[in-house]
Amino acid sequence: MILDKFGHSAPTLFDLLALITCIGALSCRIWVLHVTGNISDKRDEGLLLANVWKLIGLTVAMLVLSSSVLLLTRTAEMSGLPLGAGLSLVPRVLFKTHYGQVWLIRIAAVAVLCAGWLVGGRDLYARRYSICMFIAAAVIAATRSASGHAANAGDFSLPEISDWLHLMAASIWGGGLVTLSLTVFPSIFRLSGERRKYIADIAVRFS
Repeated sequence: MILDKFGHSAPTLFDLLALITCIGALSCRIWVLHVTGNISDKRDEGLLLANVWKLIGLTVAMLVLSSSVLLLTRTAEMSGLPLGAGLSLVPRVLFKTHYGQVWLIRIAAVAVLCAGWLVGGRDLYARRYSICMFIAAAVIAATRSASGHAANAGDFSLPEISDWLHLMAASIWGGGLVTLSLTVFPSIFRLSGERRKYIADIAVRFS
């Protein structure tokens, strides 16, 4: 029984971790990691942007995996069949259920994330790709709200919208802290003097 519960909750926890970190990293890239244009900061900016972009890429890959697993586990839950035995029912779930329609929207947004990450990696200083990816991540967050208990009152209901706003706020703050902890703050120990001030300014902007 415990293993069954863990098997159902683990994909959701994995997906939430990936989504929260992705939204937090993208929000940091857009609003916190400003490009100053200062020649002395150019190297530090490039290093931080590259590290954040790698983190975003990892979360996108995690979302690809978690989206697939969530579809399979939800199909198994709906059918009452074991995970492997329910594979043949995936097309029916996709095209005949509300969850399937929401999942198709989600996977389209995940595809935008993948494309944005691949194209945006060619020009890390351009924010437009991060903005498009942030919108796609917000859509993914909306699909979570639209396929959970908050959607029991109907699509675009107040509970569903409130759940989405709560998830977005928690992701921007919590995911932002994870991003800064993994990619920005460790740089303090490698910098000295005025270059540390650049990192401190980033922390102030985030606050």
